[in-house]
Amino acid sequence: MLGLITACLLSIQPLASVGTNNGVWFIGDKDPTELQFDPNIKGLDYYVCERNSRESYIPLQSLQRRPVAMLLHKNTVWLVDQGESVALFAMQKSNTGELKAKLQSVHKIKQHVTDAVSWNGSIAICFGGEYLQIVVFDGARWKELPLLRQADAQVTVWKDQLVAFSHQSGGVSQWNFENGNWVYGNEYPIVGELTDVQVKDDWKLLVSESEGDCHVVGIQQAKTVPIASFEIPRGRWSVLPSPEGLSALSVQRNGTVGSIDIGWPSGRIAPMLELVQAERSGQSFYEKIPIVLPMALILLLFFFRRRIPKNTNK
Repeated sequence: MLGLITACLLSIQPLASVGTNNGVWFIGDKDPTELQFDPNIKGLDYYVCERNSRESYIPLQSLQRRPVAMLLHKNTVWLVDQGESVALFAMQKSNTGELKAKLQSVHKIKQHVTDAVSWNGSIAICFGGEYLQIVVFDGARWKELPLLRQADAQVTVWKDQLVAFSHQSGGVSQWNFENGNWVYGNEYPIVGELTDVQVKDDWKLLVSESEGDCHVVGIQQAKTVPIASFEIPRGRWSVLPSPEGLSALSVQRNGTVGSIDIGWPSGRIAPMLELVQAERSGQSFYEKIPIVLPMALILLLFFFRRRIPKNTNK
């Protein structure tokens, strides 16, 4: 029964992604209609992807399972996987120079993961439901923080402080983690249901959903400032900081990746852009051998033919 409940919860989770002013990473889907003749890649239905330009993205690694969360911690992309336990993976360079997800630690817990953030030099994994449980991994040990008895709370890190937002009538309430305890803060009105919280240039951003539309509201000096509203894209989606300002990134099960880029701080909404998959650059020397070797042989043959003196005897 627990496995069935977890599977249902994971099926409705937002797109696992992370973004900063310098880059965007997300979990992409492989088109299930594509035939895979190579047995080595069968069953690898998901990608760790990086958006490498406004119009394109590159797949970094194929995966058998879809991670439930991503975060950027100490300039490294981390993945959170959940089954009977929670597993942490870090994208690290292999011997060939490629980025590969390597297992770092496993923690047994029954609640479902809602998010993961980098906080105080550690990784804080958030578990939601009837209350908020945060478990911190410092690189060696796991530690549970005090519970926040608020349902479906969303968490972010603002100025090195853990901040949670929970539903209340007509809006949300803010809770700050101070001196080892959760302290009640301000209240803010929003439209619809809160789905995520992000931070951009020290602005706390509330992302909510209502009647098929997404609304993004910023918080400055304890006041809300409307940023943008747009129709929710198809598939799994998320709103995150990006080099474009903000981006509403979406991934459909057929592998289609789209982005609605939002100017910052203007809130100007660009038309939906379908991203194309680009080839990964920076092949290793051994990967280039099949191309380089024939070219070198041709050039060498041409060189020797030029050096052979012509026979002038008639």
